[in-house]
Amino acid sequence: NEARKKREVSTATVQFLRLNTTSVNFKPTPLKLPHDYQYDNGAPNEKVDPAVLWGKIPEQHKNSDGRTQFAAWLTAPDNRQFARAIANRLWKKMFGVGVVEPVDDFQDGNIPASEKLLEHLTDEMLRLDFDVREFIRIIAATKAWQSRAILYEPTAVEPFLFTAPALKRMSAEQLWDSTLTLVANNEWAFQRPSAEDVKKIAAVDLGTTQMDEFVSIWKDYNSELGRGGYTKKIRDVAGYKDQLLVRSSELPLQTLPLSHFLMQFGIGDRDSIQSSSEGATVPQVLTMFNGWTTHTMLERGSVIYDNVVKQKTSKGAIDTIFLTILGRRPTVTELGLARREIETFAQSPAAGCGNLIWALLNTREFMFIQ
Repeated sequence: NEARKKREVSTATVQFLRLNTTSVNFKPTPLKLPHDYQYDNGAPNEKVDPAVLWGKIPEQHKNSDGRTQFAAWLTAPDNRQFARAIANRLWKKMFGVGVVEPVDDFQDGNIPASEKLLEHLTDEMLRLDFDVREFIRIIAATKAWQSRAILYEPTAVEPFLFTAPALKRMSAEQLWDSTLTLVANNEWAFQRPSAEDVKKIAAVDLGTTQMDEFVSIWKDYNSELGRGGYTKKIRDVAGYKDQLLVRSSELPLQTLPLSHFLMQFGIGDRDSIQSSSEGATVPQVLTMFNGWTTHTMLERGSVIYDNVVKQKTSKGAIDTIFLTILGRRPTVTELGLARREIETFAQSPAAGCGNLIWALLNTREFMFIQ
């Protein structure tokens, strides 16, 4: 009814207004001891000046606000613990195992797998002035990281020596993006708008804009980027059978159902660090065995389907399937088994190829980073 529509417009308008007025302010409020404080190191109601746990606030930030002072102290070159913690987290991101495990446990009793390695990584992080991209590039250029993955036993007595990355399953995002390349001709068909794009639609001069104009701008914003409008835009560009065929980074996480591929494989909430899960579950197996993505790639129009049907021979089709899914050609034994499967369906070779695609998608070789 009319009253409900007015309430919806009113609520949405307020939310849109906040986009143009939200800011972060620092208000220095003095901290005082309680009025009944009875210890020798201070008097009741005495002002307590903020101080750091150790070291000093960098000289150039002595007169800055508290937030800036804290940030400057935290990232100062002489505060090695901050650099040490970040280096350890990034090392785990690359190798699958941190030099210190768990990564958030730096207690004295938790001995690093290699003290020298940890301190060297800390030195590099400080030398690079916390340039995360360059730090990752250096790790990726090492012979150890480029070596074939090995098994990691968390309960082993001997420490992990990092001769190669630990064998691990692809993350939910990596698995989704990998399967998407087998289905969609252009997984980049839709990309979320940049900050500049949002500003063009949402920015309003509140000092000069009239109410009618404000509501008009809000409606444009709502249809483009508001709840429902954003998803509709993706669906118009890359929608297929109630699914959005775009990379995981472009999907609006809050609108995904719990049954979605990304949810089943443990995608993080995008709000907190390391909230994702790589544990195995029965629904994951069912998703790979009989899920929407598996069926979609066996339909006409999917990338892998169209590439396979173009082949003139069974060997060409088998090679295409192996190269597309596993990035390698089949061994002699695998080629023989694949040919036998296709020949079983002599009246419908596509069915045999479909079985081969299904089988390779469910191998550990596809799902694990080697």
